[in-house]
Amino acid sequence: MPGQSTSPELQLFLSACSDNAEPESWKVVHCTSGGQRDSQKEILDLCYEMTSASGQNYKLQLLPQKGQLLSSRMPMLSHDSNNHPILKNLTSQSLAERITSGMFKRQTVRDLIAQQQGNQHAKVHYTLKAKRALAAELGYCVLDFFDASLDSKDVCFFGPLDNHTGRDRFYRSFSSQFPSSPEFRAFRIGHPVLLSLAKILLELDDGEAIPLDIRPHYGKENDRAWLQLLSSLDVLQEGGARLEDSYTEAIRGCLNVHSQLQHVKAEGPQADMLIRDKLYHHIVQHLETALENCLPNLGLKRQHSMNPEIESIMEPMNKRIRTIENNADSVHVSDIPGEPSDAYRELPRRQDGLGKDVPVESRPHSDMKAGSFKEEAQPPKDRCGFKAAIICALPLEFDAIRSLFDSIWQEQYHHYGKLKGDTNHYVNGRIGDLDVVVLLLYSMGKVSAGTAAARLQCSYPELEVVFLAGICGGIPEVQSPNGGKREVLLGDVVVSSHMVQYDFGRRYQDSFVTKQPIHTARKLINNFLIHLKTDVFLDDVTARSAEILERIQQSNPKYQHPGSASDRLYEPTYQHQIDTLVLCTCFSSPSLICERCRGVSCDEAGCDEKFLVARCRLQEKMLLEEQGDICEAQKPLIFLGRFGSGDTVLKSSKDRDGLAERLGIAAFEMESAGLWEDLPCIVVKGVCDYADSHKNKEWQDFAAATSASVVKALLERYIITDN
Repeated sequence: MPGQSTSPELQLFLSACSDNAEPESWKVVHCTSGGQRDSQKEILDLCYEMTSASGQNYKLQLLPQKGQLLSSRMPMLSHDSNNHPILKNLTSQSLAERITSGMFKRQTVRDLIAQQQGNQHAKVHYTLKAKRALAAELGYCVLDFFDASLDSKDVCFFGPLDNHTGRDRFYRSFSSQFPSSPEFRAFRIGHPVLLSLAKILLELDDGEAIPLDIRPHYGKENDRAWLQLLSSLDVLQEGGARLEDSYTEAIRGCLNVHSQLQHVKAEGPQADMLIRDKLYHHIVQHLETALENCLPNLGLKRQHSMNPEIESIMEPMNKRIRTIENNADSVHVSDIPGEPSDAYRELPRRQDGLGKDVPVESRPHSDMKAGSFKEEAQPPKDRCGFKAAIICALPLEFDAIRSLFDSIWQEQYHHYGKLKGDTNHYVNGRIGDLDVVVLLLYSMGKVSAGTAAARLQCSYPELEVVFLAGICGGIPEVQSPNGGKREVLLGDVVVSSHMVQYDFGRRYQDSFVTKQPIHTARKLINNFLIHLKTDVFLDDVTARSAEILERIQQSNPKYQHPGSASDRLYEPTYQHQIDTLVLCTCFSSPSLICERCRGVSCDEAGCDEKFLVARCRLQEKMLLEEQGDICEAQKPLIFLGRFGSGDTVLKSSKDRDGLAERLGIAAFEMESAGLWEDLPCIVVKGVCDYADSHKNKEWQDFAAATSASVVKALLERYIITDN
């Protein structure tokens, strides 16, 4: 910019390391870029050079060159002394000292009154906003330096906390040799840096130092510390602790994100980008949300699901070094220019109320190609104008479908009502060229689905196609059209060719016999779905759904691909049980699983990876991820197959495989049995687990997004009959 200096500035605080210096004494040195450098010499002791320059009438210029640090001295001009502050000694206070002193404890009325009365000995406490801002700052710091040890003793502050201005800049204290370690680029339980961050985040929230020793290297001590922190977090949540959801998720991310990173090659071509993508989505993003939730008066809170607008008030991180300044009401981040990760796509900007540029989501009203023109769609006159419906059983499924809409008619003051006695709640809008009504069931299961379906059909009598969208449990291998077997991975989508209610039948003393016939879809639906058996149509829908999936992910980061490393299929005979090193009653029998085991992840339980089933498709996806091609790696396959429907959440590999073999089932869900007879139904569900004892919720959001993307791709290709 004209009139502005383009010289970069670096601010250093150097410990006064001469023999007679006080251990807590620091020198503040201002460094700027200079002009000519004459009489250069190699610096062997930077501390000595800085100390000797203090108080002298010259400037010390530094020049890094070919692994050396060179210096030269230039006379200090009169205007230089006016532009730079006099060097002075400072004292520092570590984050550990501030925690121990009680600065992060909740402020009491007594503290407030003491401050109002001007008591000089009154304690200064961090406000919740200041604590959340500091936590976000630390998250950014780990995003930068995930391979450098972290200790609250090495996080330094200069000067007192001022809650009036909210300014509380911290500095990382490093020795002259940067403490980077290749060990930290291998992620597993007990990662020293992530473990330290989890501990610090808990200390900031609670205000008390945690008597837990985090070792700077992997080992049994860190494994025990990891288990203690995880167990403590569970106990706090069960006891109704004040921890906010997003802040808790950030701490859990610190403890569990290793499962997303353990297969990333430490020195791969895109390793740093992949690592930072996962750290951002599992930790830093939640810290940002926790900070935003402390800013109700700024209008900057993240709007999830129903009206996504502001992706983040903080610029995400894309290079290793950044300057961070913490304000209690905002966090200012200055990145060094570089190529951003795919997860941080450049977004259009608008001015917020503070005059800052804020990235906002760009949501086109239609999928128009450049140069094309499309007349703005008009809402239907009445309910008879709606020919398509989408039904969801879970809020997370509804959220994914909601992100597909190009227009919501209620938001434009078009209300369509419903028949008297209809207790359903509808959302009316437009997806592509079709007007669609969406319904969220009040509970899971075929009874809820059947009741809602009957009322839907009464209020919307002209429906031609109804999609049941969401998540399901999948069979690891399904029959291929050519007679072979095809691998099914988490995130793949199953579209219904038939449906069978597997829990309807006769119970004998030694067996259960299913009596429900296998249902075929209506002729109109069958004539449409038969095209999924053709290569041209299937390839077209698969490619289009992959494009839509990327747009859904841009609307909300929670739909990001969890990583192929966490797609784990264990041998059918291997149960989800706590590791033998931990005392647990479930190990008294191979078939028993205690309640505690059912509530923990495979990482927490210590499920043995030697029982994992090797799969070719998974290896191909991991290779694509290592090469940085996340978009290709996350592309789901679409299978046309038979759904098994029942009022049971199936978590048994034995029952799964038995039902699949006996009834030819490709996936399990709970609602289609209540819809199939009454509505022209297509079930489209993403595989979120393998219906075994290792089932967890990690893949549910992504599977809901893949289901939604296929629903939209099919809707765009469905031909509605003329009026």
